[in-house]
Amino acid sequence: MAFETELRIATLAVQRASRITTALSPSTRSSASLLKDASSPITTAADFAAQASLIAALHAAFPHDTFIAEESSQQLRSAPALIEHIWTLLTTTRISDPAAASLALPKDREDMLRIIDMGASRGGPGRTWIMDPIDGTEAFVRGGQYAVCLALVEDGVQRLAVLGCPNMALDQGPISETTLPREGESGWLLSAVQGEGAWMQRLTWDVLEPRVPIPLRKEVGDIAGLKTVDAFASPTMDTGAHERVNELLGIKARATNLWSLQMKYVAVAVGGHDVMVRIPTYAGHRTAVWDHAGGQLLVEETGYRVTDVFGKCIDFSRGRRCSANLGNVVAPVEVHARVLEAVKNVHGFGEGVDGEGYPFERA
Repeated sequence: MAFETELRIATLAVQRASRITTALSPSTRSSASLLKDASSPITTAADFAAQASLIAALHAAFPHDTFIAEESSQQLRSAPALIEHIWTLLTTTRISDPAAASLALPKDREDMLRIIDMGASRGGPGRTWIMDPIDGTEAFVRGGQYAVCLALVEDGVQRLAVLGCPNMALDQGPISETTLPREGESGWLLSAVQGEGAWMQRLTWDVLEPRVPIPLRKEVGDIAGLKTVDAFASPTMDTGAHERVNELLGIKARATNLWSLQMKYVAVAVGGHDVMVRIPTYAGHRTAVWDHAGGQLLVEETGYRVTDVFGKCIDFSRGRRCSANLGNVVAPVEVHARVLEAVKNVHGFGEGVDGEGYPFERA
């Protein structure tokens, strides 16, 4: 298998980072956090600890690779109590597997901050690991669905993905914020390699069970019966436009509300859903690469196509944001063109150049 060593280490790294996120109890997730700025969501101690854990493990194994990650240590340096909390999470959280125990960790608190800031790369040619230590932090704080996300991108192309989903249950119907593992049960770890398929395994804190293949999705019957996922509270997505797309397609069921963007990809790949449409409320919106890298590869390897609202493939070679793309259309390969046509009839964007030089403008 291509990227076999990378997949093995990435799987162990995501397992350990996922364990770190669960070590921060729900009752302390809000208090062990900070607000990045007036417009940004909160970041918890677990976000920082998981990012430090991931980068430390990967940098030791692949010292010439670069990293794009969401968090920065800038505000942490004036929050010594939070630094101590993060350090405690890193140094006391354990996986009962010798292979996971061999993964590198920061040497001390200053090294931890340095490693967190290794995620400030802008990518470019060569190999870059893109990560979101907790995608869906606000849902994580509430005890809902979130994902620990990691993807290897080579020259802008996704090669490998590993996602840890500690709160995901697959035996309670389609994934939602409330389909959580029962007491004593675990979540799931998902992985994919470009051109070789996708797999899943139970996310335990011991030696992981063998991976099992995720089957390609079945043929679509009646398009009106497809299930969609959305984030109703998103301030940057036009959920009214999403409803109009569903009306054009004849989809009558209301979308399932999931805050985490990466968990929407997971919900499509394995969680009983079929379509995700994201039409921004303004032409200048450019989404962060860590919100998509990994999850996108997972759905592509399970029988879906992903484009922007104009039908262009998502370009991960432009730095920390998908600056060449606007919005997303995710649907089974055989009906993607029909969904995209409905999106184009609704979104109202023309393909010009906006005031910031982006290749889109309001029609």
